[in-house]
This record gives sequence, structure tokens and C-alpha cells, in this order.
Amino acid sequence: MLGLPEWAMGVGFITFAFFSGIGVMMRLMPSSMHGKHGKLSNEQATQIEQVQHRLDDLEEAQLRVAELEERLSFTERLLAKPKDGEK
Repeated sequence: MLGLPEWAMGVGFITFAFFSGIGVMMRLMPSSMHGKHGKLSNEQATQIEQVQHRLDDLEEAQLRVAELEERLSFTERLLAKPKDGEK
């Protein structure tokens, strides 16, 4: 038939049936299950914005703490050095 081996026709039919079945299942599935999520609600967008603001504040605080640690370490080294008059 059409110059194709019998097994090729079977493979073609199985492949067509498989992908057709996937298409039918995708249409029957609720949209929330196959990645078609709508836009975020205003409340969710506000919460995300608040979390981002808090993360920015936290990063700024971490930088300030790191700077204070460096200053404290420097001060400790200065205080630990013997003074010239004590020698």
C-alpha cells in the first residue's frame, strides 16, 4: 500500500493516535492544570511588591552589618597593638 512497509503504517497510526489523544486531553483539562495561569490578582501583586521591598531592606541591612563588622575588627586591631610609649 503506497509503497510503504506495513509496520510504517502502524507506527504512523499509533503516533497520530497518541498526539491526537494528547490534544483532546489538553482541551478537556482545566486551564489551571496545563500552565495557562491568568494574571496575578491585585492582592498577590501587592504582596509580591511588599516581599521584594523587605528583601531590598534586608540586603541593605546586611551590607551595613558587614561594614560595621569591618570597622569593629579594625578598632580591635588598633586597641590590641602595643603603643610606642609602652615598649
